[in-house]
Amino acid sequence: MSADPSTDHMARGRLDDLIESVSDAFYAVDRDWRVVICNRAAEDFFGFGRETVLGRNLWEIFPDGRDRPFGQACLAAMERGEVSQLEAPSAFRAGRFVELRIGPLRAGGVAVALRDVTERVVAEQKTRAAEEHLRLMVLELNHRVKNNLATVQAIASQTLRGTESPRAMREALLRRLTALAAAHDILTREQWEGAGVAEVAAGVLGALDGAGARVRLDGPSLRLNSKAALALAMAFHELGTNALKYGALSHPAGAVRLAWSIDGDPAALTLDWSERGGPPVVEPASRGFGSRLLERGLAAELGGAVQMIFAPEGLRCALRAPLAHVLATPPTGTAA
Repeated sequence: MSADPSTDHMARGRLDDLIESVSDAFYAVDRDWRVVICNRAAEDFFGFGRETVLGRNLWEIFPDGRDRPFGQACLAAMERGEVSQLEAPSAFRAGRFVELRIGPLRAGGVAVALRDVTERVVAEQKTRAAEEHLRLMVLELNHRVKNNLATVQAIASQTLRGTESPRAMREALLRRLTALAAAHDILTREQWEGAGVAEVAAGVLGALDGAGARVRLDGPSLRLNSKAALALAMAFHELGTNALKYGALSHPAGAVRLAWSIDGDPAALTLDWSERGGPPVVEPASRGFGSRLLERGLAAELGGAVQMIFAPEGLRCALRAPLAHVLATPPTGTAA
């Protein structure tokens, strides 16, 4: 008994209506890879009318598709009846992502349904990037905490070793920790991306009674990386404290000039602390914590050299360090 043609026509009509009503783009090819179905959503996604693709070979429309995962999935559906689902950048619309469902047709051929999932993919990428950023921040925080504890331990150890009385020890330790905290405050405001030489010097010396206003800062705008900023902050604190207690700033007529510049090839930072107008300077018989911090610690931190010059007219501290060791990396998207 033969099928009723009118029934087949009605069934085909309902199928066409169903295909047109779905929000996913849908198209199908026959055994010869000719496009036999293309719904309205596919027209909207690809930007061409179905009359331009119906009857055409799929690989003529997407010449690069056959070598992509999409093409491999289509071949698997055509040859082995496999069903595939994949997510990939659109080969047709740059910057868009699609979710593809590819399967065989019962009568032979391949059906493809796809939807634009760009918003979801971008949101997931942002979430993953945020999670990775948080992970790196936690690792960086852990690294900084360990470094800070080591720094505090070194400061405490050296202070205890070189201080005569408990009261002097306590005062010296508190001052050094305050200087370290001041440097951290400056770097925190800059999100630990670096800080300027003048900003570090002014912040640390300003916390020393009477030092900030009597130290003349002279140098170009230069942004230090966080390691160099911390090292110089501790150095400025030791120099300022020494100047107030024994050097130029202990005398009303005394003054200090802190100058820095960039010169040489390869480029280097030169920094000079010069005291004038204070009591006559005599080189000490032994080095205290401050001198060791400057001559050894600062030089090691900055990969350079530090020279302490005990001239009778005033103490001078000269630093020279490779610019590449101290310069902050410019934020992404800005000029160096």
